[in-house]
Amino acid sequence: MAIAERPIILVVDDEESVRRSFDVIFRDDYEVLTVPDGEMALAKVQDLMPNLMFLDVRMPGMGGLEVLAEVRRIDEDLEVVVVTAVSDLATAIEAMKLGAFNYIIKPFDVNAIQQIASRALLKHRINLENRRFLESLTQENVRLRTQGKRLKRRLQATSHELHEMREGFAHASKLAALGETAATIAHEIRNPLTVISAYIQLTRQHLPSNTKVLGHLDRVEREIQRLNRVAQHLMSYSSRSNPAWTKVPVNALVEDTLWLIRPRAHAQHVEVMTDYDASSPTVQGDQDQLTQVLLNLLVNACQAMPDGGCIQITTGVRGEGEGEGEGGAAQVTIQIADTGCGIPEEHLPNIFQPFFTTKGKDGTGLGLAISSRIARDHQGTIDVQSEVGRGSVFLIALPSAAQDSTAPPS
Repeated sequence: MAIAERPIILVVDDEESVRRSFDVIFRDDYEVLTVPDGEMALAKVQDLMPNLMFLDVRMPGMGGLEVLAEVRRIDEDLEVVVVTAVSDLATAIEAMKLGAFNYIIKPFDVNAIQQIASRALLKHRINLENRRFLESLTQENVRLRTQGKRLKRRLQATSHELHEMREGFAHASKLAALGETAATIAHEIRNPLTVISAYIQLTRQHLPSNTKVLGHLDRVEREIQRLNRVAQHLMSYSSRSNPAWTKVPVNALVEDTLWLIRPRAHAQHVEVMTDYDASSPTVQGDQDQLTQVLLNLLVNACQAMPDGGCIQITTGVRGEGEGEGEGGAAQVTIQIADTGCGIPEEHLPNIFQPFFTTKGKDGTGLGLAISSRIARDHQGTIDVQSEVGRGSVFLIALPSAAQDSTAPPS
């Protein structure tokens, strides 16, 4: 609605004397506009949005009731008082049905028409205020709904963070218990194993080379070595030795690790293929620990293919600004894909948990847990995709090393 200093009254009547009378009555208090026909009245309503209209019923061209019907489509808040020279109850009723505020009969009483105008303008003002209030409520409801959705998302995010914190506390408790267990194993098992191994070696020196006892001693020594490896895994998982942080060339790291695994892969008829990133990416880290991660994953891949298969190792870089890693920083990736038996879907959420294994008595359930812990210590991740019968894909992602930095990640 157009804002004016005073309310606008529009008078529509084909008689000039009537229009002048309305102008004299209201011009001291209101802005008065007068027009002689319906077409001009509708144009004024469209352009100026008046507050009150006095509308003659009987006019040449468009009649008053027809004008009133059109006015309602243009401005439903405009108050209309119908003016007629004939006391026609049916016309008055029809006008009220079309939304007229009131009707007056010519000749009219000045005081009466002033009171009608005052009441009509009051109603118009109240209607506008109510409409603005309802619009404000609607906007507030929209704002509250939006805020409610935002709060719901925040609550869900907070709930997820709390869930992760609870899992982290549980994991920390396991680590604490595991540290105590590892210390006990180191003292109670590894030392006796060392003594047993020493005595076996001394016994060998006093036995003839052709005795069958040597074969039994070989078997005993292999079992001692296996027990020692289990203890060593526990020690590796629970303890945090001081890593030797250096800039590690990833392609060379993979190639050096393959030198350790290739004999086993060859014996199992497992083909190993590599696809190295041409940019020779580097990461900051402990080379021995990172070698342990790759070796754990490659051994698992070979174990998943006892009858032969293929391992594909691919290195790459996920560039800065692609939304990868912390704050979009560049990451170096090492992907190890095999064509082995795959991992059941229900086991995937647990494979990085301590002591979880699918290998029965042949597995300690610590290899992947150790690998995941080392990746986290290097501010990286290990993800897995697998399908039974179609193999597994492990993806290691580590922060790319800065060209001028040899310090460990903070």
